[in-house]
Amino acid sequence: MPTLDEVQNGKGGGDYHGPTNYKTPDGKVHQINKFHQPRNVLDDIHFGCQSRDFIGVQLVGGMGSGKTTLATFIAHNLQKKHPYKVVWIGKEQITNADKIIEELSSEDHIIIFDDVSKALEGLPMDRKKKIIQAFLEIRHMRGKQNARKVISIVNVHHFYAWEKTWRMQNVFSIFTEITNQEMIKVIKDQVNPRDFHYVDKFSKLSYQMFFKNKFELQIAPKTTRTFITNHPFRMALVTYAGRLKFMLYHLDKCGLCERTADSGKTLVSAKHLVDVALEKYGASMSTIMKLECMSRGFKRAVSKKYYCAHQDFYALMGKYSVSWEDLAKELENRSSYPKRTWNREKNTANMRNSPPKEQVEFINAVIQGNLKQKPSNNIALNNEDED
Repeated sequence: MPTLDEVQNGKGGGDYHGPTNYKTPDGKVHQINKFHQPRNVLDDIHFGCQSRDFIGVQLVGGMGSGKTTLATFIAHNLQKKHPYKVVWIGKEQITNADKIIEELSSEDHIIIFDDVSKALEGLPMDRKKKIIQAFLEIRHMRGKQNARKVISIVNVHHFYAWEKTWRMQNVFSIFTEITNQEMIKVIKDQVNPRDFHYVDKFSKLSYQMFFKNKFELQIAPKTTRTFITNHPFRMALVTYAGRLKFMLYHLDKCGLCERTADSGKTLVSAKHLVDVALEKYGASMSTIMKLECMSRGFKRAVSKKYYCAHQDFYALMGKYSVSWEDLAKELENRSSYPKRTWNREKNTANMRNSPPKEQVEFINAVIQGNLKQKPSNNIALNNEDED
């Protein structure tokens, strides 16, 4: 059996057909079929992007089938190979996607379009064309050809739920579950007919995963293993370049790759938020909001020097580590700001977990003012007018 190092680094293998070891983030080592581990797919996505400058990946599956988990897993593991910047664009932001893309830096990016089924339907044709054109020029930056390398991950409920012009750019199709319609119309056009029985097998595995909460896989000749759904794995079907394979995946993320978009939350007015925040907290809140804007790809909120410092720091942290506790202490010791002398008002009796009074007042001020003026956009903290 190959060692863990051989599996993680792609060494060894040869004609070996037995199980291989796979280590999950919790430190546990699992025996799986070597053809089910995701390394080869991740390598092909990464190296394909490096040679072509762009790779499109489409994730297909119903609600709750694990598409967002899979998108995060792919982004996180690709970040381990290369310092990609991860940007999430949800359905609530898609109508301003061209503006978001325009604001992207020249870094290599993974852009995840999360849950965007039929998201462009109903838009005026000229607005829709601008967004589609921005997608097609996503590698470019203000007219510069191939300014950055981009991996696009589109997450939809069924294969035809995304614009055809953009759908045709996707090299990889990954299914977290599959319907009969997709089995007939999609897969047969993408894989060799003699491999179609694998598609039928995946359909049965999907049924086991979601309705029996377990699924059985062969991990070696004449050896099977039963996996409990989400403990830690789910199974996906991958098709690309005429190939078809199964891929196990699991929850794997970090603060740089997981989604921070505000999907499903009430949108507040950016203008009123800034007015209230600056009046109550001044430069301190301004700094916090600028950091949040920058983490979402909107570098316009900060100066060029500030943005370069941010990118340099994250490039360093991508390769090295630091004791965050020691760093916080060092920054505190070197801070030129005076120590805070005021204390928050104590929580009222019998409400040990109640929020501080200042926090309640701040939120109430933003919400009450927001009722008087509707937000002019669909992107938090971006108060530009739409075209």
